[in-house]
Amino acid sequence: MELILIALYFLLSRTDMPWHVRTVECMAGVCYSLQNNIFTITKNDKHLWQTPKEWHVDQFILADSNNDGQTEINLLVWKPGDYGSSKPFWVRKNDDSIKNHLFLYQLDGETVNSVWQSSNLNKPNCSAEIKDIDNDGKNELVVLEGEYTKKYKCKPKYQAIWRWSEWGFYNIDRKNLTAL
Repeated sequence: MELILIALYFLLSRTDMPWHVRTVECMAGVCYSLQNNIFTITKNDKHLWQTPKEWHVDQFILADSNNDGQTEINLLVWKPGDYGSSKPFWVRKNDDSIKNHLFLYQLDGETVNSVWQSSNLNKPNCSAEIKDIDNDGKNELVVLEGEYTKKYKCKPKYQAIWRWSEWGFYNIDRKNLTAL
């Protein structure tokens, strides 16, 4: 029986299966939707914003990840390119391989503004949650990190805790999942 439940859990958690194609959260007339790895925002049925088609969004989290008192739209994104058009001057060539990124946005009225975007992550985020884990009144980013395998795939190997500081996240803890 345990083996059947474990197999069912892994089968239902696969994002390439047709029953796992839509996640929706609505607040105050604004709906945030993830369908077929495209993230969309609508307000009172009016289309406001959508991620580019070349992005593959695994998860979105509506939470105050940078502890500024406002809710951010936190996206786990697979996309080609490290920096895009905003690459640092010392980087000669953009890495066009498909890698995992964490992007933060905020909705201001009907405008979606970029708050922060990571470059390619060394370890892809397989899943994430944002919560105050140490009861200090500030949220942390808790992720299951993995290794790059195939395009858009992530096999969790580590649990990592990240904290926001001024302009980005810094790692405060990482444990191998076999040690938990």
